[in-house]
Amino acid sequence: MPPATAPTSTAWFAIPQPRPQAQVRLFAFPHAGGGNTSFRPWFQYAPPSIEWCLLSLPGREQRLHEPSVQRLDQLVALLAQAIVPFMTMPSVFWGHSLGSFVAFELARELVRQGRPGLRQLIVSGQRAPHLPHSRLPLQHLPDQQFLREIQQRYNAIPDAILQEPELLQLFLPAMRADAALLETYTYQEGDPLTCPISAFGGTGDRMVSAADIEAWGAQTRGRFSARMFPGGHFFLNETRGEMLRAIAQDLAI
Repeated sequence: MPPATAPTSTAWFAIPQPRPQAQVRLFAFPHAGGGNTSFRPWFQYAPPSIEWCLLSLPGREQRLHEPSVQRLDQLVALLAQAIVPFMTMPSVFWGHSLGSFVAFELARELVRQGRPGLRQLIVSGQRAPHLPHSRLPLQHLPDQQFLREIQQRYNAIPDAILQEPELLQLFLPAMRADAALLETYTYQEGDPLTCPISAFGGTGDRMVSAADIEAWGAQTRGRFSARMFPGGHFFLNETRGEMLRAIAQDLAI
């Protein structure tokens, strides 16, 4: 269960560039070890019809000294409480990698609570949640082996951090916490969502195949689309303009 004194909503979510004429509010859920800064380069590419709302997780960036959450069900319970004041206009969730599972389970939890549904769920760089996962668990590996496995699977740690031991020690706890979030997550059968789902993948992603992306279609009764983009697990960093055009097309804005 979440703590009785959970941080306020503004600790979890922020709108860095308010757009009064926006048609949708896009909530961005980062990849494992990532933070809200990973989405900031997208602002210059996004049309004015999209207003960004960024998630800040404890244990990183401006919340570095707060304890990380290590179970996805606990994180979702906290987010379901914190997000309510921000869902004042048509809402879209977009998660990348681990963030896809967070966005998906939060969408399901809001439905269970009878709250307004999403206009769209966007997932990228992640297999559909009902598919089996058999990779070696990472969370309890020694530091060097943990880092080596993370790099081999995702190439997720910037060289600037790898080359600075002090930065790496700040980075490691968030990575381990997110590994725990992913590896303790157990999908529970339930009704498909009614909102549309868009699923994106990278053609060179060694962890997530095109079939893994297509399988997200089983999680909605609404419209479903799947697209593959050139690149590896972080294909989105090289295809921002193309991806945003695809998102705008799916949202019809």
